[in-house]
Amino acid sequence: LDSFDDLDMPPASITSVLSNSWISQSLRKSMLSTGVWGMISSKSKKAKPDGFLSRFYSIMGVLTPSLAWGFLGDDDVLKPVCASLREDIINVLSMVFDEDQTDYSSLDSLSEALYKLLQMSANQFTLQLNDVIS
Repeated sequence: LDSFDDLDMPPASITSVLSNSWISQSLRKSMLSTGVWGMISSKSKKAKPDGFLSRFYSIMGVLTPSLAWGFLGDDDVLKPVCASLREDIINVLSMVFDEDQTDYSSLDSLSEALYKLLQMSANQFTLQLNDVIS
């Protein structure tokens, strides 16, 4: 959730590059991707080589530049998809921590409730993506 707050107020260097109309869209996208990839790369070097964080950062190294462009760039197709993803993630997390919607009485009930919430969210997001693609 902190990352979503960071997206609302990106660093001035990123804002100035993204808002510079003299720089082509592809170059702005490339510069943003390079910056994001550099941050992830430096974090991944601190993780254990075959550990969870190492694998997590490998996946994020692929996904995050596109997501950053979707949130911060001016792509008319990707921006609403990323905004919807942000809203879905916040909604799922609020449902996960809502005791009225998630059963915390046992590990099995919690696992089942989380599985259902995540499956429902993934299905809804897939439908939204299909609408965008169609």
